[in-house]
Amino acid sequence: MAVPTTNPDYVNYSLEQLERARRSIDVERFPERTHLLDVLIADRMRRQSDQTQPLPSHATTTGEIPNKGIQPVTRAQMLPPVTLPRLSPAGNLWLRRLLACLTIWGGIAGAMACLVALFSSSGFFGAIITGGLVVLFIWSVWGGVLLLEGQPNALHLNQLVWALQVPVLATPWLQYIFASGGYVPIWVRFDVFQFGVNFVLGSQAQLYFNSQSEPMTVGVNLFALAVIGLLVALEDSVHADEPALSANQSNVDQTDEAKVDESNTGKDALRQ
Repeated sequence: MAVPTTNPDYVNYSLEQLERARRSIDVERFPERTHLLDVLIADRMRRQSDQTQPLPSHATTTGEIPNKGIQPVTRAQMLPPVTLPRLSPAGNLWLRRLLACLTIWGGIAGAMACLVALFSSSGFFGAIITGGLVVLFIWSVWGGVLLLEGQPNALHLNQLVWALQVPVLATPWLQYIFASGGYVPIWVRFDVFQFGVNFVLGSQAQLYFNSQSEPMTVGVNLFALAVIGLLVALEDSVHADEPALSANQSNVDQTDEAKVDESNTGKDALRQ
């Protein structure tokens, strides 16, 4: 018996004829025909399903006809989810860890000191103020942990933590000092017009109201300003890496778009 040398005209077969041919074909002798039958059967079943699908309610009133057939794959469906970049400059890794450890250590030391003062406090109003300072120090510890882990928003959070440590203020109405990790204040005293500078490696906090005996003193914590400058430098280094990251992402987008176009072109050719 001679083996036929040409493929049957499967394209013009009905779905029933295609299924009958698929059941009777010798898969080992005709693998290409078998694959063609599988593709055509799947395509006919899809078309049959689309034809029996009811129209949407808005299509019956507006006269719109839904787009039947294979829907094009969007780029968003093929691309992996985008995550915010973590702090990853190898050259600044040691600096990030150093600042994180300093912030954590200062927050723990300050919180413990305030807890001791809280349990020995005799006034209700003073206990509330001391409890608030404990919360600030715990917040500082949390910011340091996020910075140590390289979380995306850790830089902004730590900049805020250290910004609260910049002002040094002593007036007859309010006295405010908050330092978590280091305290190098430079201040000016207005009653005798005197300048001064000090250095403390550690944490301290003072918050008093209506302290009539305090002279007018205003200053800044140079240590906190230096740490903020280092945090800003770290943030700039992260932003400097973003153009390269964007270029790589653009290349990935172009590659995925080419894959989408190729996939849709192949599907359109199969439908024809």
